[in-house]
Amino acid sequence: NSVFSNSGQGIFLGTGGGGKRNRFVRNLIYRNTGGLLLQVSTNNIFAGNDLYRNSTVAGIEIQANALSNRFVNNILLSNSAVGVTNAGAGTRWENNDVFGQTRNYANSVALAVSNANLISDPFFSNAAAGNFYLKSSSQAVDAGTTNGLMAYDATAIAGYNRDMGAF
Repeated sequence: NSVFSNSGQGIFLGTGGGGKRNRFVRNLIYRNTGGLLLQVSTNNIFAGNDLYRNSTVAGIEIQANALSNRFVNNILLSNSAVGVTNAGAGTRWENNDVFGQTRNYANSVALAVSNANLISDPFFSNAAAGNFYLKSSSQAVDAGTTNGLMAYDATAIAGYNRDMGAF
């Protein structure tokens, strides 16, 4: 799926009661006012997504009332001033690449240094032209994980690392 050029958030999980146990797998979220905003949302999984050039608000904003959400194998590149801001308890942040924002992390120091995360250029083939495939020289190639994702990601193969990102 592609979510792009919205004047609001690309994806918003909030106060309507629909923010529980959702799965967002292999989406391209780009050129929105904000990429992803979580409020009043629990136990969601965000896996293998690309967030690119979302402006004004953070690429991913996790508010205090967003609890126990998991982010794995995602790439954030050239979003607004902040890539990820996390105030939610129990956020799991694994095998993600966050690069090219003015600040990659805010209120999220523990997320940046754990669980095989990268802070490196993902080397998309040509993001400006909409080509988000990874070049073979990317550190995000084979840097993802399939741990706990087999039921959600049809491209996951047990025992093999997958690439980070959507493609």
